[in-house]
Amino acid sequence: MILDCDLRWKPQGAKAIAAGTNWVQNFRRLAKTTQGVGAKYIHHFYMSITLPQIMYGCLLFLGPGTPNAIGTGKKLAQIQRQAAILMTGAMRTTATDVLEAHAAILPFPLLTKKFLYRETVRMATLPCNHPLYKVFLRAAERYIKKHRLPLHKLIHTFNIHPNHFKTIPTF
Repeated sequence: MILDCDLRWKPQGAKAIAAGTNWVQNFRRLAKTTQGVGAKYIHHFYMSITLPQIMYGCLLFLGPGTPNAIGTGKKLAQIQRQAAILMTGAMRTTATDVLEAHAAILPFPLLTKKFLYRETVRMATLPCNHPLYKVFLRAAERYIKKHRLPLHKLIHTFNIHPNHFKTIPTF
């Protein structure tokens, strides 16, 4: 994670954009028309390599109400569009929603919500001895009016409370 003085998360967003662009360019070298890797493998590479690197720390710089989230989200959606063009072999003028449907990937705003929801649920199911457990409980108790953390916004956007989860023993 890259911290800046104002906690705007702009350098972290720029790092995610640079990593995504770098990986898609590398995939472009692999996806040659005649002798390259197939679309199935490009899809697998994108989902298993690029997305985790792009979405690392997404709850800080793409979360609800965070500054610069719209601009960063648009640039990351363009990277996903380039990857979808590689996966499908379509022309650049093809509509993005058609590309995403044929490439079997979610639209980027829904993909972002999926990652944010998964991270929020992961934090809600932390064990009681974890250092963030008490912080999460305190944030879930009430929605404060001023100086909200991204954690407050996530919990109340998705309406997740740690008390609603049940622990199932593994044995």
